[in-house]
Amino acid sequence: MDHALAPEARLRRHAATTLFHALLGALLLRAALAPALAPARDMRPPPPLAVDLALDPAFRLRLLPGVGPARAQALLDDRRLHGAPRASSDLLRVPGFGPLRVAALVAATEVRALLAGRPLEALPEASER
Repeated sequence: MDHALAPEARLRRHAATTLFHALLGALLLRAALAPALAPARDMRPPPPLAVDLALDPAFRLRLLPGVGPARAQALLDDRRLHGAPRASSDLLRVPGFGPLRVAALVAATEVRALLAGRPLEALPEASER
């Protein structure tokens, strides 16, 4: 069927087919190499979440890991009764906050306890108590 075309038409058709195959090959090669060509992702952990236990309302306290509506309210109630916690051990008096939860919370977040913005220190190790 290709023989019925004039030589110039066959040449144009061949050139168009070759260009199509070259473009298709380039697209497939780019798709195959895309992961290698992608910019390196930042593998550093995200910055800690800054939460101020002295000032933040319940919706901000709920951003803390393991803190839902009930624990956020317990934090607010404790803050109302005792003031802002000055050490992580102060969180142990809040219902729902045991040593493991407090240690995980302090490790995962930047918890600010005072108006001055001083970080809440971590719980002492069991051997230090």
